[in-house]
Amino acid sequence: MITAWWGTYDLSDKGSLQKQIGPLLIEVKQLKNEWCIYYEQQNELLDAIEENQPEVIDFSFDEDMFKERYVLDEFPPKVTLIPALADRPFVTRPSTPFYIPSRQSVVIYVSTPLWVKIGVGEEDFQLTEIPTIRPSDSWFGPNTIRGELCYASRTKARLSVDELPKRYHRAITPIEIINKDDSHLLLEKINLPVPYLHLYEIAGKYLWTQGVRMVRKEEDEPALLEILKGPPSQAADGAVFLSESRKETVEDNIIKIISSSLFS
Repeated sequence: MITAWWGTYDLSDKGSLQKQIGPLLIEVKQLKNEWCIYYEQQNELLDAIEENQPEVIDFSFDEDMFKERYVLDEFPPKVTLIPALADRPFVTRPSTPFYIPSRQSVVIYVSTPLWVKIGVGEEDFQLTEIPTIRPSDSWFGPNTIRGELCYASRTKARLSVDELPKRYHRAITPIEIINKDDSHLLLEKINLPVPYLHLYEIAGKYLWTQGVRMVRKEEDEPALLEILKGPPSQAADGAVFLSESRKETVEDNIIKIISSSLFS
């Protein structure tokens, strides 16, 4: 069962909040009329299973980890941590590229790191947001003019929900890939548009996004990306909506993208 790191914390007594969220160590400290935020992003262990996510107790943050300072005219005692998906798409590469034969389909499970939004006060006035890891930048598109700035990641492209490691700092996206072409599709990378996805908490199954369906059309037709409505069917029982997508979809939840900008 997941132990949520997100929520609202009253700092009236302690004056600071320390958390470990996967590889992210973070402290939010309340001083007179100001908030100071310390954090450090450690190396991520992709195969680690986080069965019991602890708080960081009496962790010593030095001045090198001091990152941001906010001065306010009021002094709200509460701080809120909110999980969010990335602000750019992820170019995800399978650790072992694989073929999807002609007229076949497959569902793979891909995880992407979360961002932590930090708000203060009763209305959760947002101060900042911090990625649990700092992904590498990547460009995705047919050339240097057509395309978009993304983040880069790798995936094992697991085929079963039971094989998914339990991690508190990542969200899982089920991706259905349908190959309608007469030729095999070699899947070497996928452009996953996480800013368009909602985030859900699934009891005992950690954090998930909406499901995504990618269709490779015949011949030179554009590929299609469909963002499925609601929580994913693989984890729909007990799903709790956590946060809105950063961007809204268009054309009845269908985004049309040329095939070279969807997967290759």
